[in-house]
Amino acid sequence: MKDMLIHSNEIEIYDTQLNALGRIRVHTKDVYSHFALVFSERPKEEFPKKIFLLPDAENGKFISYLCTLSGELVERKIEESGEVFYTMEGVNEDAEILRDELRVYTDFPAVVVTETDKKRLEVRIKDISVGGMMFVSEERLQAGEICQFTFEAGKKELTAKVEIKRLRPVHVKGLYGYGCRFAALSNRNEAEIRNFVFREDIRQRSLERGK
Repeated sequence: MKDMLIHSNEIEIYDTQLNALGRIRVHTKDVYSHFALVFSERPKEEFPKKIFLLPDAENGKFISYLCTLSGELVERKIEESGEVFYTMEGVNEDAEILRDELRVYTDFPAVVVTETDKKRLEVRIKDISVGGMMFVSEERLQAGEICQFTFEAGKKELTAKVEIKRLRPVHVKGLYGYGCRFAALSNRNEAEIRNFVFREDIRQRSLERGK
C-alpha cells in the first residue's frame, strides 16, 4: 500500500476539452495499461470520466494517452502510520493501439494541406506509426478534418491523406496537437511508412544503446 505513495510520479493531466487539470500523482507498473491517480487528501472537485495523461511533458516530449477513469474514489490507509490517502483507478484507451502498432516518437517537419479550405500548414510530426501520426501546429483545426500530409521518408517524398481523429493536449502554449489516422493508404505508401518507422525505431534504439 505504501508503495503507491512512494512510487508514484507527478504527471500533467488534461480533460478532453484540453483544459489543464494540474499535475497529479500517478502510480502505475505499466503506463500502457492500468494505473491509479493518487491523492494525499480527498479531491474537492469531481474528475471527468475521460482524461489525457502527459507523462513526459517535463522532458519536452509530446506523448499523451487518452484514459478512462473508474469514477470511484477509494480511501486507503497505511497501517504502520495511520496515514490516509485516496486512489482512483484508470485504464489507458491507447494501450491496445500501442501494442498492435510500432510507433516511434519523432520531431521532424511536414506539410499539411486541409481538404476543406486548402490551407497549407507547416507542422511538426511528434509520433508516427503505420496506422497514423500526431502533429503539432499553431493553427486550430477540428476533429474530422481531412488533410493531405507530405513528408520526407528517407530520400523519398511521401504524400498521404490523414483524418484528424482527436485533438490532443500539448505542454507548449500556442501549439495544438492532433491525433490522426491514415485514410485509404495505397500499398506503396503503407510500405514506405512501415519502412520509415522500422528504420527510425532501429536508429533510435541504436542511439539509446550508445549513451
